[in-house]
Amino acid sequence: MSDRITKFLKRLSNKEYDRIVPVIERIMAGELQGLDVKALVGRKHMFRVRFGRIRIIFMNDGSSTTVTAITNRDDKTYKIL
Repeated sequence: MSDRITKFLKRLSNKEYDRIVPVIERIMAGELQGLDVKALVGRKHMFRVRFGRIRIIFMNDGSSTTVTAITNRDDKTYKIL
């Protein structure tokens, strides 16, 4: 994971961290069933998972999955891409 993602995860409370890490692991394993996943408009192979106020942006090209950003939802969430 990138330094930006690691830094975001370190700022979370222990409770939030313990809840979000299994979600990230499910995304990386390709187990998206039951998650709030939506394709990003205008971005090929890019998706977001909504997890409360947190958005997990990832890329899935069919053969691999990469988490590209994790951020709180605000006006800048999708502009960082």
